[in-house]
Amino acid sequence: DDSEAAAEPNLARCNVPVLVIQGTADQGIFPSDTQALYAAAPGDRELHWIKGGTHYFLGQPDLQDLAYGLIAGWLGKRGLTNF
Repeated sequence: DDSEAAAEPNLARCNVPVLVIQGTADQGIFPSDTQALYAAAPGDRELHWIKGGTHYFLGQPDLQDLAYGLIAGWLGKRGLTNF
């Protein structure tokens, strides 16, 4: 409530790859917010929707595994797995 940060303008200034993963049943983030974040990201970016995924994919271990797989694959394509 007290932050003066605005995601889209700050994200637009980033010069690193951006991965956005969103569940279609998220009760806390609107799809339009997710689309706005993705649109604001310059350059190398990806957006993935996980059907039926809730906020944090709580109680959805199969969808958590899907999200983890997307993250691992995204990192791997960019050679970012050696940490």
